Amino acid sequence: MKVLVPLLIVSLVANVYLYVTRVDANVAAEEAVEPISPRPAKPRPALPSLSRYQALERAELEQLVATAEADVVRYLPPNEKFEQQKTRSTEIEAQIRPYLDRVFKDFTTSPKYALECHDLVCKLEPNTRGNTSDDDWLSALQTTYPDRMVLFHSMLFGPDGTFLEVKDAGEQVISRIRLAAFPRLQTCELEHAPHGVLTHVFVMEAGRIALRLNGSLANHPYAACVREAFERASALVPVHAGIAIPQESWTVTLPSEIN
Repeated sequence: MKVLVPLLIVSLVANVYLYVTRVDANVAAEEAVEPISPRPAKPRPALPSLSRYQALERAELEQLVATAEADVVRYLPPNEKFEQQKTRSTEIEAQIRPYLDRVFKDFTTSPKYALECHDLVCKLEPNTRGNTSDDDWLSALQTTYPDRMVLFHSMLFGPDGTFLEVKDAGEQVISRIRLAAFPRLQTCELEHAPHGVLTHVFVMEAGRIALRLNGSLANHPYAACVREAFERASALVPVHAGIAIPQESWTVTLPSEIN
């Protein structure tokens, strides 16, 4: 078993590698149709060697297997995630129904749509008989702001149906904070006219959401204005105990084109 599990890990990681490189190849092929400017080739991740895993204990190997499996699922499109997750999530369905009710408010059929969620991926089937054209509900589904930005990672439209990938609770909190802070952030830029780079990341500190800033503008008055804007926005967004905040950073280069 000690050998088989490392082999399984290598196999799983290899699948991730092949999927990622396949996606990169597809993107490159699409961009090649109308090239804008040459770009350096994107380095491909190195495949791991078996010897790296042979000395690990069983619990460590099992954790690596779980991590590799999660990585495989993370790269799948929403429709494939929906098929893999068999457990129905009525909680997620209840969470996004108010949004969908607004999208389909003008439909006259009953029910106006069918919804089934597996974990954080939902399949949507509009009842379009005798209602508006597909273009109308498709547009409303994608442009009913600001909730679309808060609720959804992505939407997939195709022959297999319409699939909606919902953000988890922590991601939704961060999206609400960023949305609430946005008007003030524009004012900060106009007031301080920054030139440089600022990297943002949210973390949990003593049960509260805190913002860490790095980059060439981290000590600029603009950064102080940004921090204040996010602190005010955070105070408006409820955070439940035990919520996991995604510690993913994002970077802005300034000045932007808001003028």
